[in-house]
Amino acid sequence: MRKVALTLGFVFFLATTFSIAHAEVVPGAVLHLDASNNPGHPDGWTNLGTAGGVVPVGEEIPVLESGAIDVPGLGIEYTDRQFYTCTKSGQTFGGPEGTNPELALENWTFEALIKRNGDVLFKEHWVFGFTLEQWGVIAAFLGQARQEGGELFTTRPVAHKPHNIHLELEEWTWIAFGSDVDGSVFYQDGELVDEDGAFVWQKTSPLKFVCIFCGHYGDPDDAGAGRGRSFNGSFAVVRIYDKVLSQDEIMQNITAGPTGAAVELASKLATTWGTVKARY
Repeated sequence: MRKVALTLGFVFFLATTFSIAHAEVVPGAVLHLDASNNPGHPDGWTNLGTAGGVVPVGEEIPVLESGAIDVPGLGIEYTDRQFYTCTKSGQTFGGPEGTNPELALENWTFEALIKRNGDVLFKEHWVFGFTLEQWGVIAAFLGQARQEGGELFTTRPVAHKPHNIHLELEEWTWIAFGSDVDGSVFYQDGELVDEDGAFVWQKTSPLKFVCIFCGHYGDPDDAGAGRGRSFNGSFAVVRIYDKVLSQDEIMQNITAGPTGAAVELASKLATTWGTVKARY
């Protein structure tokens, strides 16, 4: 009987693991950028989401790299994937009004698979932004002085406030945050780390600016005043939804990973299988 129970337990675990490793991305993202599926390279980053279009290259295209993406906070690895890395100031995605996908949002969620590679490249350390106007309404930067460290600050719903999200050096992590009339939520690697007040948009006024690595944040005619304040890091996936994702949906996207990713759970498999055996 013990052997039968052990076998059934193992079969159940394998079935659960298989379903996790083959999850599908939550549908309906208005902006969906995936470095592993970008037919627009090297001219821009193709939006796979419902808004369509392409996020254009800024001063210069970030470097497209390939390799395993290890997320230590979750104990998972996406094998043989691609990602964009900013190696110098001005390597960004995002252009002037009329060149970016327009995003009609009210309630919303932003999520990204991201890695910090070092401290500020030039002047200030801005990460991303999306907004109605030239200057970022929703934007994020690193470090209280925007110079060093991995503590993430956002400009809304409270100006220049941290939310218990930390980008450790050279470590991939999933970040997500969103808002509706009930308030804002902030996640790192699927864990709720902070809550705050509400900040919503009006669908009648679509967002016209998107910047990844924060290319056009600032004066478009003066790189020193804004465009050169680039994120010293990497992006593999960026998504924006016109709703607040639940924690289960955020975990679904994490387990789905980048396009075509094989999710390696070997380290957790051994640990969990040891737990199953110990019960019988």
